[in-house]
Amino acid sequence: MLIDQKSTTPRVTLIDHEQYSALGESRRAPPSFQSLGGIAVLPRPVHSDGWPVVLLNPATPIQPHNSTASSSQQTLIAMAAALLLLLVPPAGLLAALAFLARPRAARIPLKGRHVFITGGSSGIGLAMATAAAREGARVSILARNLARLEEARAAIQRDSGRDDVGVHAADVRDADAVARALREAGPVDVLVCNHGVFVPQELERQDMDEIKWMVDINLMGTFHLIKAALPAMKARTRETRLPGSIAIMSSQAGQVDTARNRSLPCLPCS
Repeated sequence: MLIDQKSTTPRVTLIDHEQYSALGESRRAPPSFQSLGGIAVLPRPVHSDGWPVVLLNPATPIQPHNSTASSSQQTLIAMAAALLLLLVPPAGLLAALAFLARPRAARIPLKGRHVFITGGSSGIGLAMATAAAREGARVSILARNLARLEEARAAIQRDSGRDDVGVHAADVRDADAVARALREAGPVDVLVCNHGVFVPQELERQDMDEIKWMVDINLMGTFHLIKAALPAMKARTRETRLPGSIAIMSSQAGQVDTARNRSLPCLPCS
C-alpha cells in the first residue's frame, strides 16, 4: 500500500511482496520499522515518488483491494465513523451546557455586614437571623407582629451576644411600608426573602380571594422587597467591593398533593 504525502487526498496503491522487494527493502521488516497490530510502516520514504510504504501483515499475502471481506470491513468502519460523527457534537454540546449550568456554591461573607431577613420572628427566619448574628453580622428582621418581633430580638441577642438587632413591623403586601422599613434599616448587604403563606386546597374549590392573598404575599411581596432594597445594595457593593446577595426562599408545600392532604393548615410566616 502506497500513500501519497503530497496530495490532500490520500492516494493509496496496493503492492505485492515482489513489488515491495523491488523497492530495495527485504520482505522481513528491519528493526527500523514501526509495527502495531500487524501494520508495518517504514519511517522514511523508499519509493521513487517519495511515498512511504505501509505493508499490512507483511508475512502473509495482501488481500485484493476489492475483496468481499475488505469491502465489508470498510463499510463497517464507514458506518462506525458516521455514527461517531453524529453522536460527538450533541454529546459535546451537552457536556458544555452541563459545565456552564452546573451549580456554583458561593460563600458570602457575613461578618461586619447587614443581613435583612423577612419572616424573621419565628421558624427558619429566626434560625437564619440567629446564625448570621453569631457570624458577626448586623441583623434586621421584618414581620407583621411587633410583639413576636421583640421576642425574636431578645432571643437573637441572648444567643449571639449582639445588641444591634433591628426589628421592623410591616406587611410585605404594602410597598410603601416595605420601602420605609428598608430606609430605616439602612443599606443591606444580604437580603433574605423568607416570607410566605400557603392554603392547601384543590383549585376548583379555592376562593379567588385566597389565591390573590397568596400571590400578593409570596410573589408581589418579594418584588416589593427587592425593588426597595436593590438601589442601596448596588451602591453598597460598589463601596465595599464585596458581593451582595438576594435569597428567595421556596417551600416544599408546592409538592403537596392537596387532593389527599386537605387537613393541612394554613402556613403563614409572620
